[in-house]
Amino acid sequence: MIKPKKIKLKDGVRWEVDHYVSGRSSKRLRRRFTKKIDAEVYIKGLLKDNRPSNIDYSDEYKRTLKSEYDFWLTIRGREISPSHLRRVEGIISSVFNIYGDIRIESINNIFLANLRNDLAAKEYSPATINRWTSAITTVLNYSFKHNRISFNPCANFGLLNEVSEEINFWEEEEVKIFLQYANDEYQTQDRWVYLVYLLALNTGMRAGEVWGLKVKDIQFDRSLINIERQLLAIDRKVSSTKGKNIRKVPCNKKLKEELKNYIFLKRLEVNDFVFQTTTKTPIYHHNFRNRYFCKDLKKSNLRKIRFHDFRHTALTLMVEKGINLKVVQSIAGHADITTTMKYVHLLGSSVENVANSFELG
Repeated sequence: MIKPKKIKLKDGVRWEVDHYVSGRSSKRLRRRFTKKIDAEVYIKGLLKDNRPSNIDYSDEYKRTLKSEYDFWLTIRGREISPSHLRRVEGIISSVFNIYGDIRIESINNIFLANLRNDLAAKEYSPATINRWTSAITTVLNYSFKHNRISFNPCANFGLLNEVSEEINFWEEEEVKIFLQYANDEYQTQDRWVYLVYLLALNTGMRAGEVWGLKVKDIQFDRSLINIERQLLAIDRKVSSTKGKNIRKVPCNKKLKEELKNYIFLKRLEVNDFVFQTTTKTPIYHHNFRNRYFCKDLKKSNLRKIRFHDFRHTALTLMVEKGINLKVVQSIAGHADITTTMKYVHLLGSSVENVANSFELG
């Protein structure tokens, strides 16, 4: 039976696990851990490994974090959505700058814990930290599953507890004040800025969906807008929308008039992005936020919220206006109605007011 052996080195105590890959005639492996629990987890993974003993792991020592990511990308990368793939690529490419050449035999739960601590020190959110560590564990678990490595170096590594995103939104009166301010501020020059605000607050579109919108997506005759694509903030590439399903959002009379006038004055073609740079590329949200949104938020003297909270505001007011929750779910693009229900909870006091004023029988 394999047991961890305590050894003393110049730099401290280590727990060593010495074993053969597949019988005494096979390659012998020796791994050391700073904590006994990590050595025990490693052994547990070995004992659970029921794969055939004739698998050759002779080149396992050559494996690096990058080599296993390349393998994952070649096979698994074809099966997932482009937007998700780009998010994972962005995270792992950042990891590669520091850890790309590290050998798999040097990766364990301590490695991941140290990485997590480094990210926390840089004030990354728990959700972002979990995405980093999950990206690594996903790749290495895939290699273990496909017999490229003889052990799972990420066995039993847990995730941080994530605090649910706080939902902020404006009341209807605040929305009116802001849109009036923007309407006055952008009468002729940069009128498109006002249109961006009007669009986001009336449809609940995400920022990436606003910047990915094309003229052909607007159905003026049906008062609808098709949401088919988004601009990814990570690499500024256009991709299919979250969930990969085309959905429709309402285009009311005021919004329709503004869009028609803007498209006519700008002489936009059907395949043009509605909001574009001088080179006809989509506008980058980070630039818009810094150049316009933050300034307008300050000058309007309203409660500070994020641009993404425009989406929360739109959906909350739809619920408050009594629009059927299934319709709001469809507009928002929520896969689960329970996600839409959170906007009902935000209106707790409003619901109580209904109880005091609405009575039948």
